[in-house]
Amino acid sequence: MTDAIQTMIAAYKRNVAGAYRSLAPDRIEAELPPEPSIVSEKIDGETWFLHADGECCILLSPFGKKLENIPLTMEAQKVLNGWRGVLAGELYAAVDSGRPRVFDLHATLGRKGNPDCLRFAAFDILMNGEADVQREPFVERIDCLRQRPIAANGRFHLAAFETADTPVAVATDYERIVTSGGAEGLVVHAADGRIYKVKPEISIDAAVVGYVCNNSGVSELLLALMKPEGVFQLIGRVKTGWSRAENANLQKRLTPLACDSTYRETNDHGQHYRWVKPDLVIEVKCNDLIAANSKNEPVRRMAMNFSEQTGWSPLGPAPSVSMIHAVALRCLVWVTAAYASASPIRGPVPAPLGFIALKSKPGCCNKG
Repeated sequence: MTDAIQTMIAAYKRNVAGAYRSLAPDRIEAELPPEPSIVSEKIDGETWFLHADGECCILLSPFGKKLENIPLTMEAQKVLNGWRGVLAGELYAAVDSGRPRVFDLHATLGRKGNPDCLRFAAFDILMNGEADVQREPFVERIDCLRQRPIAANGRFHLAAFETADTPVAVATDYERIVTSGGAEGLVVHAADGRIYKVKPEISIDAAVVGYVCNNSGVSELLLALMKPEGVFQLIGRVKTGWSRAENANLQKRLTPLACDSTYRETNDHGQHYRWVKPDLVIEVKCNDLIAANSKNEPVRRMAMNFSEQTGWSPLGPAPSVSMIHAVALRCLVWVTAAYASASPIRGPVPAPLGFIALKSKPGCCNKG
């Protein structure tokens, strides 16, 4: 393997696989172009690359790791039978029941893992022989893949591509593959070259620990989850989902909760968050939770300790997530009795995700 190949696959991961657009299932028909799309199941693993030099096959990660002389690479060499090139695909671990998940892959790649469980679903081709084919239309690259005698199953196999003639057909495929079939999501290659990943929306109940204001009231909320040991882990911010009138209402209700903090956090515009007691729990939806960046480095955010006497203090960065397209849905509960007289939540109040030590009282600004 040459340095040029490692550079190529790192660039592919950064510029192609790392640039998938998140699309909510209920926005498929509204946002996809009307022309036919190519869809495939999104497998929960990691993007790796298979390099075949005509004599052997090696699995390469975008970050310099490699796997060789394992059942998967030996099967790939037998199937490809002297072909040379570079394939992109999803490396994952086969499981006895349910769908594969990325932590199954991590366990399999560990010291005590069984490499016989590794699978590789090829979904793109970067080089065909000595020719760089990345600039060719995706349909043509798929045809090139299909010309190889790669089975639809086995340790080394092709991703299951289908053509959806319209966005309505993509929505139907989503229902069949994800909603009914239990897959992690759907990858959609649109006719205009854009690539979408469609996954079920994720709902999170999190504590508001800080906020930023503009002229009309609250413009951003800083969120955290409580770990079992009582530590608050920052998970990011949300800045949409409430009306202009609710901006002022949120500011009015959050202002009395102001508290001290020895840690400062700023938003994208350099504004400092105003820290508050973690008395408000809100429901947030997002399209995806990302635990690693494009370099496969864990997303790290500050872990915080809260004290009624001294306020917030930082404990150090810890593994966290990034919320993609986060939208606030409603305020769920006020933890203290400060706003117990406000209109109660309609129906049962869901238990806040990750919160085990807070006792909730129903309270404010329910949005439905």
